[in-house]
Amino acid sequence: MGKLNRVVAVVTVVPVALTALAALGACSEPAAPAADVLAARERAAEAAAKQQAAPVDPRFDAQGKLKPSGRHVSWFELPVGFTERPGSTAQTASFEAQDMPFAKVREYLEARMTPERIEYRGNGTSFREAQPSHTRLALPPMHLTILETDRNRGEVRLAIEDLTPPATPPLAPASAATALAQDRARAE
Repeated sequence: MGKLNRVVAVVTVVPVALTALAALGACSEPAAPAADVLAARERAAEAAAKQQAAPVDPRFDAQGKLKPSGRHVSWFELPVGFTERPGSTAQTASFEAQDMPFAKVREYLEARMTPERIEYRGNGTSFREAQPSHTRLALPPMHLTILETDRNRGEVRLAIEDLTPPATPPLAPASAATALAQDRARAE
């Protein structure tokens, strides 16, 4: 072999050998140091342990939505966690909850009713002339208002005004005056 052929052979063999060494080095080098991999595994295990150790709030389902309580005001089912306030009547009821996320209560209401209009306030939302969204039956409308009364403590108030018409129609003014006069005469 001539001198020129040897030079050409060395020139072609050297780059191929360097490329092979670089590829071999890239394959054998770890993608991340072993300490980083171990730290990532430890963080994942800690996060899983915290998630399992966190107490399950019975007011919420697995998706984090507020559960229904089984208690009703007319056709509306109250969410879990609300207690009736003193002075509530069948016509106008008031409920409150402590440590309750306002957004979760609003989400609960929005999923269960179709209001005629919605009024937003600085600390609450009012659903006017609401009908149930789960049925096509002609049920009486309601006004439902949720207020965040104390943001720091998560205090939420729910006011419900049932707009069901009375069972007996109201008396006309003349009939009411006659009935009142008769009641007074009996009382004397």
